[in-house]
Amino acid sequence: MLGELIARASRMRLDQFADLYLFENLGFTDYSYARTPVGEIDAGGHLKISPFDFAKIGLLVLQHGLWNGQRIVSEGRSSKINEPAIMVSGASSTGPFMGYLWWQEPVVNGEVRSFQTRGKGGQFLIAVPSEDLLGVFTGSSFNSNKQLQPFFFDEKLFDSSVSAIELHLTLFST
Repeated sequence: MLGELIARASRMRLDQFADLYLFENLGFTDYSYARTPVGEIDAGGHLKISPFDFAKIGLLVLQHGLWNGQRIVSEGRSSKINEPAIMVSGASSTGPFMGYLWWQEPVVNGEVRSFQTRGKGGQFLIAVPSEDLLGVFTGSSFNSNKQLQPFFFDEKLFDSSVSAIELHLTLFST
């Protein structure tokens, strides 16, 4: 649905829009789109990009929409990713939240501590703006709970009063 909205608003096919306004500007080199049975671009996922190019999307957001000094995404739009948006049903006060197609978790005192993409099979992009930290993970655990390992977040990860040893024991003692 989002792909169709972009196509109608821009009067361009989704792939043409993404190529012109995002992929060319970021220097993507090797990517391909999946297509629906009727030949339309599958905007519900299934975009194949390299981990390196995947990281560029996270860096673009961490740099507030700038890439090599060029404005790619408006500052207003890119800053929204770091504002708590919609709390996911059944979530705790720290999240997860969902905003502008990004997961936001944890949220502490109104501050988004990390934003993430979570793709089928174990495709993750996780950014922690306060630490200027970005991680990209790819996987192939399709239709399996293994795709979520080892990305079970613990609030201690974002608590500066927790020592590195305590954090290590919490994250790796399962």
